[in-house]
This record gives sequence, structure tokens and C-alpha cells, in this order.
Amino acid sequence: MKPQLGYYSLIQYCPDASRLEAVNVGVALLCPGLNYLGVKLTANTDRAVKRFGRAAVQPRSLKAAEEAIKVRLTRDADRPATLEEFQKFVDTRANELLLTQPRPMKLLREAPAELAALFEQLVETPSRFRGDILD
Repeated sequence: MKPQLGYYSLIQYCPDASRLEAVNVGVALLCPGLNYLGVKLTANTDRAVKRFGRAAVQPRSLKAAEEAIKVRLTRDADRPATLEEFQKFVDTRANELLLTQPRPMKLLREAPAELAALFEQLVETPSRFRGDILD
């Protein structure tokens, strides 16, 4: 496969925006040259509950919000196709689920494989920093 330019954005759960504390719950990958936008989300809310406590996390609401973002990003009629459209989507998020600013990357494998690798590295694998609550 010829290398392609892509952009990824972490999907983060941030129950209190004033504190700017978040936990990664998914990742979105846009590759305009391949007409690809994929989203991968965590299967459960355990990390969010562990980080913020049961009182701050309503699992059903969190899963519903995650699914809404996934549908909005991947439904053909609404799917962002360019970096500018993706950026506009990122900039308009204002609830407990936020997307980080898109970061460029070079795709060296098929887009779904790159998405899976990003998800494993940035969402599923616990932080290696000492003192992190997720260690």
C-alpha cells in the first residue's frame, strides 16, 4: 500500500470540563485520500468509572453518547470527508464526550488496521506514567 496522509482524534470522556480531566474512550481516524473515516470505541465504561467514580459516570448515558458520535461520524450522509469538515465536527462538541484536535499521521497499512493499532496504543493500553490511577 502506498503511504497515505491521515488524521486521528481521540474521543475522550470529560464529565467536568472546568477540570479538564478526561479518559480516552475511543479514537477516530480520517483518511481523505482513501475516503475513509473509522471510529473505534471501548466496549465498556470501566476505565471511566475507575477514573471518576460511580457517582460521576452513568454507563448508559456514556454508551449512548459514544454511539451517537460514532453514527454521526460514519453515516454516509453526514460523514466528514475532509480535514476541514472533520475539524468543524471536533470544534462543535460541547458535551461530556470531546474529540481532541486532529493530529496528522502517515498510514503505512490499511486504514482499519491503523485504526485498530491506534485504539490499542492510545485507548486500551494503560498509561505507563508512574502514579497514574490506571496503572
